[in-house]
Parts: sequence; structure tokens; C-alpha cells
Amino acid sequence: MATQWPQVKGSLRVEGASGWICLDNYGNPYNKAVPIVELAPNGSQRFVQIAWPEGRPPVAPCLPPKRG
Repeated sequence: MATQWPQVKGSLRVEGASGWICLDNYGNPYNKAVPIVELAPNGSQRFVQIAWPEGRPPVAPCLPPKRG
């Protein structure tokens, strides 16, 4: 299974609750969605939005980023 993990990209991508889960050539997720929540003083929480490091969700092809 460990050798197959890096192959989860392109047409083999996986759809998660927040969108595509895209992996780089080493099997690490990139541009992974981060849920933003608000915590109140009484301990309650409220979902605010989903954010991505690159400012938008990954595109459908979900191919690894090219490194220079």
C-alpha cells in the first residue's frame, strides 16, 4: 500500500469532504483545505469557512506541483 500512496493523483485523485485531496510525488498532501472555526468564550464553536494555502481549491486534474 505504501508504494501506491504517491500514485493518488490525476485520474486516481480522491475526493474528500472539502474537495480534492491532491498528493505530491512523495505522497504528501498539498494545497490542503483548512477549516476556519470561531471559538466562543463559552466553549462553543462555529464554522466560518474553508481556506486553501494557494487561495483556491485545487483544479480537477490534481497533478503534483512542478518544482524548479
